[in-house]
Parts: sequence; structure tokens; C-alpha cells
Amino acid sequence: MFNKIFVSYMTIIVILILAVGSSYLMIVSHDIKSELARSSQNEISGMMKHAESLIENIEQLSLQVSLKPGVNEALTNPYPFSILQYGALKNQLKDEVNSNNLLYSIYLYFRLNNRILTTNEGIYALDQFFDKQIITTNFEAGSSKGYQMRSLKDTSPSEPVDLLTFHRLVPLTAKEPLGELILNVKRQAFFDALFRYANVDSSKMMIMDSESYTILSENSARSKALTKSLQSLKAGHSLTDSSGMVQVQGEDETYFLSYARSDTTPWMVAERIPYSVYQAAWKSKVHAATQVAAVIILISIALACLYSIRFTRPWKNMVRDYVEQQVGHPGNMVKKDESQLVAEAIRELVSENRYIKQTLEQSKPIIRFRLIYDILTNRVFETSVMANRLQHLGIVFPHSYYAAIIVRADMQLLEDQEDYNEIRLLLFSTIEKELRRRLFVVGTILENHQFGFILNAPVATYMTQLKLELDACCQAANRIGQEEFGITLQIALGGLYSSMNSLNKSYHEAKRALHNTAWTYQTDCVFFEDTADSRKWSYPLAIQKELLRRLKSVDRESAKLSLDELFDRYMVGKSYTRDEVQDTITLMMGAIVQELYEDGYSLDKVHLRFQSVSECEHIGQVKELFYGYITDIMNLLEQFQDNKMSNAYISKAIDYMQTYYDRIESIADIADHVGVSSSYLSRMFRAETGKAPLDYLTRLRIDKSKELLFVGNCQYSLQEICGQIGYHDVQSFIRFFKKWEKITPGEYRKLQLEKGGAL
Repeated sequence: MFNKIFVSYMTIIVILILAVGSSYLMIVSHDIKSELARSSQNEISGMMKHAESLIENIEQLSLQVSLKPGVNEALTNPYPFSILQYGALKNQLKDEVNSNNLLYSIYLYFRLNNRILTTNEGIYALDQFFDKQIITTNFEAGSSKGYQMRSLKDTSPSEPVDLLTFHRLVPLTAKEPLGELILNVKRQAFFDALFRYANVDSSKMMIMDSESYTILSENSARSKALTKSLQSLKAGHSLTDSSGMVQVQGEDETYFLSYARSDTTPWMVAERIPYSVYQAAWKSKVHAATQVAAVIILISIALACLYSIRFTRPWKNMVRDYVEQQVGHPGNMVKKDESQLVAEAIRELVSENRYIKQTLEQSKPIIRFRLIYDILTNRVFETSVMANRLQHLGIVFPHSYYAAIIVRADMQLLEDQEDYNEIRLLLFSTIEKELRRRLFVVGTILENHQFGFILNAPVATYMTQLKLELDACCQAANRIGQEEFGITLQIALGGLYSSMNSLNKSYHEAKRALHNTAWTYQTDCVFFEDTADSRKWSYPLAIQKELLRRLKSVDRESAKLSLDELFDRYMVGKSYTRDEVQDTITLMMGAIVQELYEDGYSLDKVHLRFQSVSECEHIGQVKELFYGYITDIMNLLEQFQDNKMSNAYISKAIDYMQTYYDRIESIADIADHVGVSSSYLSRMFRAETGKAPLDYLTRLRIDKSKELLFVGNCQYSLQEICGQIGYHDVQSFIRFFKKWEKITPGEYRKLQLEKGGAL
């Protein structure tokens, strides 16, 4: 016994130590992460301030350039300017670019003569300028100054140039802007300068787009892998706050990512914190906690030994005395441990105590419960045996007719409570008391939250008075159940018979009546007599057609009205069995799904996610689950309709480009024809085809030009061909042709002629 007590105490102590230790480690882990986050956020805040300062310096540079005398003179009156004067102004701007490693190029737009002077390419007319969208976008926005991140794709280099473009409407002294100054800053050079200016490690600190989480501050393979991890965090909605810290599982390592969004820039600054930093701090705390736990365990062992010795000493004395009393009975001196000897002594005391008789008297209610249970479930077959056993318990039925009553309680939510059995007994007593106020009944507790009662009544009152009495009992019991326990009750009555032997039949009839309550309300009193002769089953075809029509139109309110009509006018009050109800729902769902499949809708994601009707206890559950399934179908149909609308827009745009490729000036022409905005069309087109609308248009024009190069023994010149495919000048045609085919149109024509004709 000493060993058992000692092991029990030590087990409790170890469990307590483990519970406290796990809680302590969780708190320690949280504190370490919080400290790392606070330290990192301070560094990120400093990085944001340096970024704002560097942007302000570049804007000051654009202000200085805009105030140069030559710039203001050219903007105010550009018409008399000669090529030499434009060249001098270009060289003046070029000097600014050459003297500053951050600058890639400078544009100066003259609004009066619609020309653009660039430091890298020269002077252009606006409609021929390859980067004219940056000019028109800023003027349409009406912004006096600002900046944006972009890639310049239409320049001569083969690879796009990543830029940070600053723009400013000039001159500042005019009421209306006469032009625009644009500074194209090299994006990578800008961020390299920022990291040097802030004196931080670029391998740990990074700047990324706050919308796409693409890393902007470096172009290494590591940044691409990190971008992929950030995209997965974006999909999981892990970076939605303005600041915070998350754990990231990279391809080669695990680390923490502390981040914060900037209030003045469209960026997010983040710092990579190696997981080893967290582990080192955590291991230090764990080591200290382990030492403390070891000391506590040693002290606990000593205390458990002392307590076990003190606790077992009285038992040992008792066992010694008992053994000494048995010395005179050699047959009893079998080797036994202390627990067996104590149990034997207790059994002997109990056998000699008169309290057993009182216990038997107090057990009469339990015996009565068991007898009623046996009678209802047909475990007692002879009427005489039933009567004798009931009379022995003091139960005598005054009337000649018998029926079974079943009361079902919705106690599922109370099963896990410690006082569940006490609540069930108290509820049974309450129901039995309420029934006995009006009827002669004796009851028992059944399985599945049900109570069973034997009703004894004269036959004359069955059809009228008995139903009224049971309805009144049902309402009163429900009122008490709701007020006292928050429980709803449903009562079912079987058939009334003149023999006690038929109680099992009446019991099964009451169970069948409960089985047919899917279309009754939760607090109704159900009579087997009313459900015995079910009406002829009739399928609601008209309601099905109306429901299907409203589903196709995704009219949620009307669909709900159809569903209400199905339940209120067709189902409620009908004496249909559960099987007939389930057949109705199965047939209706099958017909709806079949017709939707024939119309081209795929409903693979929609499943009959509710349980069978036989498991529903009342009409409210069936209606709620059925409406949930209808809602899922309408959600899918709504998605299909949105996709069809998007496909129609894309098809219309492609047809327009294939027909009028030689007349389209910009994406706005295509969007106007389709009837949507330019940005929405670009987003839909790229999502559907994988390319931008203008890229698709350019591909059409290049393919058409390849045909025209060989028409009539090469009768068309490049000037004539570019006019027929929609380009205004030969230079643009040659530039786009070379971009797509990697050679010029003339080289392509010569190469194909040498091979024997056009491909």
C-alpha cells in the first residue's frame, strides 16, 4: 500500500510540474518573440524615416531641375526653339543624369507643342513616344507631383528596366501647368543608396511591395525564394495587419519575419530574424526552468515518502489487529496483502449491519423503474407476473385499458456536464409529476434522452378527453422544461389496448409516431392514431419547377419563398412518413441537379451535406439544412454567371482587335468597344489569356506584317506596311518587329527570300 500511495502522489506532482512547466514555456516563448519584435520594429521605423528622407531629397532635385532658366524658357515658348537649342537643353539635363548615379533618364514634356525631350533618346512627338502613358496618366490624375514604381519595357535594351519614376508639373510659377518633368531613378541603385544611407544589412532588412509582397530592394535568387514564401503567407492572410511578426519556413531555413507598412509610401519594410537567435534565448530559459524543476522533484520525493508513511501507519495497525484475531482460524490464514484484508473486514461488517435492509427499502424506486422498463420492452411476458410484481411495489391500475407514452428531450448539449444524470432524474420527476396531475401513469427512464410511461385510462375518454389532457400536459411540461432546464420536450402516444400484454405493441407504436415527426413542430404532442393512415404521397412538381427557375436566376429571396411554400403549404400538417419525406427531397434535388448539369453547370463542389431526414427531430432542422443546400447551389451559379460575363468581354475584345487592328490607337479604344474600363479589361484579359491586350494586338500586327512583306513579289515598302497594320512611323514598326522577332523586317524579308520564300 505504501508503494501505491507513493506512486500516486509522485504522479500527481509530476503532472502538476509538467502542466506548470508547459505554461511557463509558452509564456517564455511569447516574451522572447515580443522582445525580438520590439527591437526589430525600432529598426524598421528608422529604415522608414531614411526612405522618406531619400525620397524627399530626390523630389528636391526635381524641384531644382524644374527651376533652371532654360527649362522655364522652353516650356513658356517652345515654338521658336531650334534643334540646337533643344540639344543644348538636352545636354543640360544629361549633365544632371551623369552627375547622379541614381538617375537613369529625364523627360521634359512641352504641353504647348506636344513634344517630349528625353536625355537618352532625344525629342519625340507625344503620339510617337514609346513611354507616353506615364505623361498622359499624370496629367489625367491632375497630381502636381509624386512617384511610382514601374518597369520600362519599350526601350532599346532587351531586358525591362526597373525604375522609380518621380514626376512634377512645371513651371511652378504658372497658373496652369505647361509641361511635366519626369526623373527616372534606377530602382536597384535607389535601394542600394538607401541601405548605405541607413547603414543596415541588406541581407536581413528588405523593402517589398505592400500589395504583391514582391521584394524590391534586391534581385537575388534568395529574394525570389522569399517572395514565394511571402505569397503563401498572403494566401493564408498572415500579413494583413499594419505591423507584426510571423514565422516563415523557407526552403533551407526557418526564420521570423518582422514587418511594418509605411504610412507615406506604398511599401512594406521587413527584417529577417534568424531562428537561431530565438532558440538561443529559449534554451537559456529552459535550462533555468529545468534546474528549478529538478529541485522541486527532489523535495517532492522526500515529502511523498513522509506523507505515505504517515498515511499507511493506521492501516498497518488495523491489518495487524485483524490478523491477530484470525490466529485461531488456521483455514483463514491465507497470504493476503493489506488491501485484500481490509476489504474482507469491511464485507464482514456490512453483512452484519441492519443498514442493508434500509438500503433495500430505499431501492424500491429503482426497482420500479426497472420493472416498467421491462414491461414496455417486452421482457416480462405473462400478465399475471406483471400484475404480481407491480402489486408487490404498491402499483395497482384502476382502469382496464393501457397505452405507452414516450417523452423525448433534447438533452444532447448536456451530456458532457458532470451533473447530467442529476438533471435527467430531476427532469423525469418533473414530467411524471405533471402527467400525474391529469392522468394515471407510472414511468421509467429509457435510452437516447427518452422517458417511458404506462398510461391507464378508460376507453371512453381516448378520442376526445385523453388527447386534450395530453396536449395540456405537453404544453405544461415544455414550459417547465424551458424555464427550469432550457430543454424542449416532445410527447408521443401509442395505441390504447385492453390487455397489459399489448403494452409492448403500444410502445413500438409510440416510437413510430416519434419517427414520423420530421414535419411537426418541436413541441407538438404526436398520436399514433393520427399517423397510422398516411395520406397518399403526392410529389410537388409545380413547386420544383418554380424553385428551379428562381435558382437559375439566382433570386435568393424568391427561392426562399419557394422553399417556404414547399414546407408551409405542402409538408406541414401532412401525415407523411420520414421515408416519404426523404424520397421527396431526394427526387427534387436529383431533378434540380440533373437539369443544371444539362444546362452546362458543374456542381461537383456541392454535396448533400446534411444528414438524412430520419435523423431530424423536427421541421426546423430539416428546413434549415435544406435551405443551406439551396444556398450553396445559388453561390456556385452566381460564380458561373460571373465567369460567363468575363469570357464574353474577352471574346468581344479579341474579335474587335482581329478586325480593326490597323485602326486601334490605345487600349481605351478596345475598352470603349467592349463597354468596360481599361484597367478592368486589362485585368480580365491577362487572367484569361496570360498576356496584356496591347501585347495581343502587337502580335496580330507583327503576324500581318510578315504576310505583307512578301505580297506581290515584295511590292510593299516598310513605310506602306506600317501604315496598313496601324503604326504611324517606320521606326516604331521596326522597333516592335525586332522586339518580337529578334531581327528587323528587312532582315526577315532577306532571310526568308534566301530560304526560298516566306514562312
